[in-house]
Amino acid sequence: MSEQTPSTNDQVRKIQKRTADLIDLMRSQREMLNQRGMNLPSGSLDNLRTLKRRVDGLSKHMGNSIMELQSLRALANTTALINSALDTDTVLNQVIDTVLNLTGAERGYIVLKNRETGELDEFRVARGMDQEVLGARGDDPDSNSNSGYIVSRTIVNEVAKTGEPILT
Repeated sequence: MSEQTPSTNDQVRKIQKRTADLIDLMRSQREMLNQRGMNLPSGSLDNLRTLKRRVDGLSKHMGNSIMELQSLRALANTTALINSALDTDTVLNQVIDTVLNLTGAERGYIVLKNRETGELDEFRVARGMDQEVLGARGDDPDSNSNSGYIVSRTIVNEVAKTGEPILT
């Protein structure tokens, strides 16, 4: 499919260009006909403009579909990675990189539940969007900064409880 995508995109771009060129040509023909007291067939220019709008909409829809397909492929690859036999740290690092890439988030964390205490306090991965490991900053009493970064425990607990992401 990836081989067909550029070809299909190129074809749609060519159709968009040809349609725009045809609209320009019909406008000039309309002006020449008007000088001679004649008109284009009724609705021909409007029909061509409608066609252009539809082709533009198709192009936008195709672009959105391609982005969605790429995201779904990345998620499928991540799912396969999670089910792989690789060590946990390697998997978690690759997962956070994929999630940051897909969401466009500035930074992300993977927090694991401590099996002994049941608390969400084992911060295994903390990464910024340029894949740097996040460093220590401040000492917020409502945060976990012992791992080298500040994360609100209130937010972590809320996300764990509801299963819904929180954008801050």
